[in-house]
Amino acid sequence: MIYASHAHPTEELEDYLFGHVTAERAVAIEVHLIGCSPCRGELEETRTYIADMRAALALWNESSPVAFCHETSERRGAPRMSCDTRVVVSYRTHGRMTHFPGRLVNTSVRGGGLLLPNALPVNASAHIHIRGGEFTGTVRYCRRDADGFHAGVQLADGCRWVR
Repeated sequence: MIYASHAHPTEELEDYLFGHVTAERAVAIEVHLIGCSPCRGELEETRTYIADMRAALALWNESSPVAFCHETSERRGAPRMSCDTRVVVSYRTHGRMTHFPGRLVNTSVRGGGLLLPNALPVNASAHIHIRGGEFTGTVRYCRRDADGFHAGVQLADGCRWVR
């Protein structure tokens, strides 16, 4: 489908930049961008924002590498490994991507535990950007305590941790 002049693909621009749209959608977006200055501006703003977030994440993580130190003794379906590294969390809300920093505090075969300054909606799809890559998962819980918000994210099918 080619976009009409009044339909703007602003909600898809980040997915387009990350290559998360079909080839057909990519062509439709590119055709739209040729004739739409506001969307080209939005695309450039999104491109700059992503570059800034990646640079900030790289700087944050230089002094705080993932430290896999021990299994916790909690009663869970899978053992957890403690860690402490900075991440950037992204999720879609009200049709726009929201990004904020956080910390990955534990991992298991099935997911990870995050300490965040903001709440994540339960059942939301979250993208966790970490030095060297990213993973996607579903928010299973998010609880507030004195430190901030603790969220559990279950890894999406096909995602796994590597050392």
